[in-house]
Amino acid sequence: MPAHALRAIITRPGQEADAWVAQIEHHGISALALPMIDIVAVPDRTLLTQAWKDLAQYDALMFVSSNAVSHFFCGAAGRCHKFVGVGHQGAARLGYRARQPRGIAGARGAGNAH
Repeated sequence: MPAHALRAIITRPGQEADAWVAQIEHHGISALALPMIDIVAVPDRTLLTQAWKDLAQYDALMFVSSNAVSHFFCGAAGRCHKFVGVGHQGAARLGYRARQPRGIAGARGAGNAH
C-alpha cells in the first residue's frame, strides 16, 4: 500500500467524465471529474447537411472521436460507403452506426474501417 492514497483529475468531456471516474475509482484511485471542454453539435447544420449531400465525392470519411460519430449521424439522411474511425471508441461507435465493419490491415493504433 502506498504511503499516500493515489488521486487523479479526469479532464474528459462532461458527458464522459463520470464513467471514467467510476472506472478509475473501481481500481482504488480517488478521482475528480474536471471537464475541460464541452462537446456539442454545430449550431448551424448547413455545412453538415451539405457534407451528407456530397458524400459520394469523397473516398472515405474519417472520425477522430466517438463524439464526432454521434454528432455526424444525428439526423443523417444518407450513408457513405467507407468510414474510418481512429481509436477504439470511435471505431466502436461506428460499428454501432454502420454495417459490415472491415479492419484496416497494418494501421497502427487506428480503429476499424466501415
